[in-house]
Amino acid sequence: MRAYPYILTNFNPFWKPLHPQISLLNKDKVVPLWQSNWWRRRTPMRYVLLLLFAALMSAPAHAQVRISDDPGGRVEAYIELYKGIRAAGYSVMIDGKCLSACTLVLSYVPRKKVCVTNRAVFGFHAAFDVELRNYGFFATQHYAGPNPKVTNSMMNSYPKVVQEWIRHQGGLTQDLKMMPASVLNGFYKRC
Repeated sequence: MRAYPYILTNFNPFWKPLHPQISLLNKDKVVPLWQSNWWRRRTPMRYVLLLLFAALMSAPAHAQVRISDDPGGRVEAYIELYKGIRAAGYSVMIDGKCLSACTLVLSYVPRKKVCVTNRAVFGFHAAFDVELRNYGFFATQHYAGPNPKVTNSMMNSYPKVVQEWIRHQGGLTQDLKMMPASVLNGFYKRC
């Protein structure tokens, strides 16, 4: 029979065996921890461990994503990102510039999961296509013109408050329209 380390659990209740099937008090029998004599005894430590385990399991996981100085990017990538954040149930704090495709956070993350700080600024413009030009050893992206289909779908996805503000500013054009967080007072909670 193989010799395993054995420590009295009366002095060390948090001892974990090196082998998962070793009993804490009976070194001749191999039984799991929950079937051991130590676990079956009604000790105060057992109740403390059970309460601690129950508290950890019942506490909601609170994860938060912080957006600060995001220049934007490809619309498809941001839609997938925000759908994932919504599916995971994360909260989003907007603390700084959220420009271009970043503003889709207002469309895809539920309103109750978004908060804005006083520093939050949103920048809206029309969607445009990007053309990739290959020059042998390197490639560059160039503006290829507006994309009205994506622009309309973005505009329709925004909340009504944001749509009204954009229309009041002249609609989505090539120019970047900066919306301060104060416009969203009462619609999104403050952080």
